Amino acid sequence: MEPVVNALWIGRALGKIHAACLRSFLLAGHRVRLHCYDVPDNVPEGVEIFDASRLMPRERIVTYRSNGGPSLFSNLYRLKILEAGMGLYVDCDVYCLKPIPQAAYKFGYQTDTELNGAVLKLPSDSDMLCEALKMVDDPYFIAPWLGERKRRRYHWRKAIGLPIDISHYGWGMLGPCAMTYFAGKASVIDHASAIDVFYPVH
Repeated sequence: MEPVVNALWIGRALGKIHAACLRSFLLAGHRVRLHCYDVPDNVPEGVEIFDASRLMPRERIVTYRSNGGPSLFSNLYRLKILEAGMGLYVDCDVYCLKPIPQAAYKFGYQTDTELNGAVLKLPSDSDMLCEALKMVDDPYFIAPWLGERKRRRYHWRKAIGLPIDISHYGWGMLGPCAMTYFAGKASVIDHASAIDVFYPVH
């Protein structure tokens, strides 16, 4: 099984569900490493704390302009975990029913056509990760999966010095949409698990 499971939390306290989810990985036999900038309340005993600023400075935290949600930053930070070779990443609302087998690639379908990165592992030198890291390196990243008209407008704004930063993207654009695009481009989509493995409940 995967020896270490990594998660990210931004906020003052873990909710009861999030704490229960982290504990479920401990009960399954995984080491659990929680990345955070400030140690939250309610961290289950046995969960290791990792200073997230070692991978990305606090100043890089970006939230959705529409609602201030930090899940946008989570989409980026998990890629830095993988780049550092730290092992599997999971969202804090993923509940573990049984140990996760070890594998170089780990992600799954959330619909018949779309992947999700709530459970994610990629080789640190993989083409998929190298391409995905472009989202982290460029605060004005222009997603290739946007419609052609919108891409042209974004490129034009960037060319004249008025770029649109990634906080303007809608939910999922740098998450499931990105994972699906990059896995397809790198020809590794065959590694994806079926829907019922990671996303049996919708």
